[in-house]
Amino acid sequence: MTNILYMVGGLAGLVIVLYCVIRRQLYLNSDTVLFSVFLLFSWISAIAAFGISLSFFCSKFICAWMMILAVYYASRTVPDSVKLLRVSVLAISVADFLICLSALYHATQTLFIGISPASVVTGCFRNGRLCALRNANRFGFVCASLLFVSILGLVSTKGVRKIYYIVAAFLGWFCLGLTGCRTGAIGVAAALGIVTFSSGYRRFCGDKKDCVIFRYLSVTAAFLLVMILVAESFLLPKDIYKGLLDIFSQGKMIELRSRRILDDDGTFSSRTYIWASCIRSCFRSIRHFLLGVSTLSKETIGDSYSGHHEIMEAHAHNTFLEIMRIHGFSGLLIWVALIVTWGITAVKSLFDREGSLEVSCLAACAAGILIIGIAEPVPLIYSSSMYLTIPFFMICGHFERLRREKA
Repeated sequence: MTNILYMVGGLAGLVIVLYCVIRRQLYLNSDTVLFSVFLLFSWISAIAAFGISLSFFCSKFICAWMMILAVYYASRTVPDSVKLLRVSVLAISVADFLICLSALYHATQTLFIGISPASVVTGCFRNGRLCALRNANRFGFVCASLLFVSILGLVSTKGVRKIYYIVAAFLGWFCLGLTGCRTGAIGVAAALGIVTFSSGYRRFCGDKKDCVIFRYLSVTAAFLLVMILVAESFLLPKDIYKGLLDIFSQGKMIELRSRRILDDDGTFSSRTYIWASCIRSCFRSIRHFLLGVSTLSKETIGDSYSGHHEIMEAHAHNTFLEIMRIHGFSGLLIWVALIVTWGITAVKSLFDREGSLEVSCLAACAAGILIIGIAEPVPLIYSSSMYLTIPFFMICGHFERLRREKA
């Protein structure tokens, strides 16, 4: 059923992409060329590793990227991109809201009736962390996505809908705290800190000539304070949830794991071992360096931990290293070029005194998602990161549109 949905979605995405690229003449733009070259390199790497295979064009990789690019190009070409953005934010938030609510409900049930094999997908507590979609961090991506789109919804809508976004943001914050996904917490905290910095810069700095150093130091201090407070706030959901359970569980002992951002539990050192092993695998041969192992390869990262060579990792826990591993240095260069192009426009919007808070939030959310990608497979890898990939490319399409309009 999943394969069918990918095929149908990929075909619909292909139609939208072809319409936007050909009918709207987006083939003349540099980002279209870079995306085309990236997919071409992916095909070449698949041929180099597995020979000529039509299955590449029916793979989840191609189908997923057609859907992603459809969202990206749609935001580039529709007459009212702001309206599309608001509708998309609402749709994504509703989907994420239902996933979070369902997972929390099922996880609470498992505390009283026990864990079944399906609970890892629908929701349960493993090692004291709220887990769903087979992994606590993967479910954390959904929670982070709900928070990002709720932030965008709050600043872009008025009236009763704001109440919904406040409730959605609370649910995302609550579930993300229970997952213990620290990378998600850092990404959200950074996004809110960036919004604070941008707002403070426009109001207190900008063209002000008096007490310049004090003004900039104050805005920077506010940025750091908001980041720290938001990051630390993700410890509260565990206490709230445990307090509610104590009331309704009649004294049943339930373990919940609290994870502070700066706690040294070996996670960061483990990541460095994986990164080093990934880099070694990228330099194994000229083909691995230039073209990667290809998207069809099931090759994992071995020899990750000193003294434990039997441990295999599915991905590099870093989006840029994973791109280099799968698509080679050629694919990595393309992504760096695209991100720099979008990033220049996004950074300018943060310091634009005439810009809107909505545009600043878009830039901040995109930055937060990229920060998560330092230690997780988001947002440039199509597999488990789709919950953050779609909002990221929707935002990037909006900034590419702004860049073209100002050019």
